[in-house]
Amino acid sequence: MQNPEELKRQVLDLIAADQRYQAIRLIQNTYQVDEQKAHDLLAAIERDQNQTPLGNPVGGCLSGGLRVVSILMAITGIFFLAGLGLFYYTFEETKDTWVNSQGFVVSRTPFELDRDMFTLEIRYAYLDSTYEFTTATGYDQDQFTPGDSIPIWINPTEPQNAVVQDQGNVDIYWFLAIAAGVLFVIAFALWQFSRVLRPKIS
Repeated sequence: MQNPEELKRQVLDLIAADQRYQAIRLIQNTYQVDEQKAHDLLAAIERDQNQTPLGNPVGGCLSGGLRVVSILMAITGIFFLAGLGLFYYTFEETKDTWVNSQGFVVSRTPFELDRDMFTLEIRYAYLDSTYEFTTATGYDQDQFTPGDSIPIWINPTEPQNAVVQDQGNVDIYWFLAIAAGVLFVIAFALWQFSRVLRPKIS
């Protein structure tokens, strides 16, 4: 005789496919009963299926929540990668199109709230004119004091715009890449864990 659990699965599959008559015929052929008895057995199988617990509802909610968090973290990781690409493109374009030059530190003022950060006022000459700009930095205290030379890039089409050639750009690349990688790993782990918590329907 066919395994009862296997028969139950086949009957439920037939019902789900809207093949109720075939389900009744399967029960008749398996148990050698008349049609009325097959109807009664089919009703019993359906009642048993409807009474089967659908799993822990808390686990289901937690599983769904973890999936949402996983997706959000993956999206955040994508934004980090996009930021990395944009930053790299902008940095490389600046190197290729702006003029490599030298400026001189006029003043260095520490931030009131963060004594490790400073405001540098930098003066530079381009063609026949002199310009100044201010920038924030976190360089060491002994680096770039007033009177020191500092490497800068100058926008040739708008020479009043200039930026410091910050050697910390490589650190920013690493930060964005590692942050994106960590987010993807956590997102994958949460997604896998959500599958473990997902209620199983018998």
